[in-house]
Amino acid sequence: SLLRAYDVATGAIAWSLPLATPPRGSASLFEDGDVLVPATPSLRVSPSGDVVWSKQPPAMPWSSAAVDAQGRAYLSAGFAIYALGDAGGTLWQAQGGVMTSSPAIGADGALYVSAVVSGNTTVIVLGP
Repeated sequence: SLLRAYDVATGAIAWSLPLATPPRGSASLFEDGDVLVPATPSLRVSPSGDVVWSKQPPAMPWSSAAVDAQGRAYLSAGFAIYALGDAGGTLWQAQGGVMTSSPAIGADGALYVSAVVSGNTTVIVLGP
């Protein structure tokens, strides 16, 4: 699998980066233009194609990540949701069943994600 960036004016490939596994969701954007690719490992890549950090989650991410204004990324993988700091370190993780959606950040800063808990689909709310 490859991550590719294209020149929007010409359509030419600007750069490409090999990925160990195919992404399992859409790339998410940081305010500085970096992208987070939800794969194993998950990568934060600069607009010029440089890997800023690489994070091996304990399970394969199955969805896109959410990124907040402070540069924290939230990634659901396996039975947990993970908060990753600006340098890619794990800030915290919360167990809550099999994560079945991309996390979303509400206007109040709360984090929302759906999961299957004891056979029931549940919306988990983390935050303020």
